[in-house]
Amino acid sequence: MARTVLPTSYSSVKSAGNLWRSERLQAARRSAHLGEPPSQRDIFRLAAEFQSLDRVEADDELFPVVRNDGEFTGAVAPRWLCHLLGVTHAAAHVGLITSVGLVVLQRRSPTVSAWPGAWDMAAAGHVCTEDGVGEQAYLRAAERELEEELGLASRLYCVYLIGGCLGKIGSPYLVRDAMEVGGLPLINSEVRQVFGATLTAHGLSSLLPSASEVSSILLAPPIEVMRLIGAGDVASGLEHSGPRFLEWAAAQQL
Repeated sequence: MARTVLPTSYSSVKSAGNLWRSERLQAARRSAHLGEPPSQRDIFRLAAEFQSLDRVEADDELFPVVRNDGEFTGAVAPRWLCHLLGVTHAAAHVGLITSVGLVVLQRRSPTVSAWPGAWDMAAAGHVCTEDGVGEQAYLRAAERELEEELGLASRLYCVYLIGGCLGKIGSPYLVRDAMEVGGLPLINSEVRQVFGATLTAHGLSSLLPSASEVSSILLAPPIEVMRLIGAGDVASGLEHSGPRFLEWAAAQQL
């Protein structure tokens, strides 16, 4: 399959001076928030409009564009443009609990771009073009992130997870967050699907956090997780997906 090439990055957008403070940018953000999702033609036009004059052509990470209900539109957009304008894209979040009811949390690495050092779901990440479209894309993204961030490969779920698979929790939901990356005020408009699973003893002992993405792992009772969420020093994923997972986890313990 031919690769779609869309230009530039956060740094080159920032180098464009005050363009990101302009009325043109604000209008594009309003359109992304209130209007129909951008078409592929719109995305190419917007990428060209907000690229740096001294940009370097590069194929940045591409995200499928989705509607607010999680339906895939067929268009794709580079990560930087999604976050610059608030173009809605998809993400998968994974919650894990032990057989004795302790919730697995990760502390995000201090070097990651968004919510550095904050507590988060066991694993979380964007749905990328390689994951495809539709419901299975969310699952593939969840499985990929769980392996990348905690070392649990899906081919061994039969020994890592009770029941041998990730369970889908509810329907996809929309969150629109303000965030800052590299000094830029950005917008993260995501439709998120939550998944959950109970670890076996072997799965718990096999957790291998990624050194580049995860600084530590915490096993906490649900009441402590809710306290952390209430205190506010958590990533957006844990803030919004955590309560959904905890409700699911409580039902599994009955």
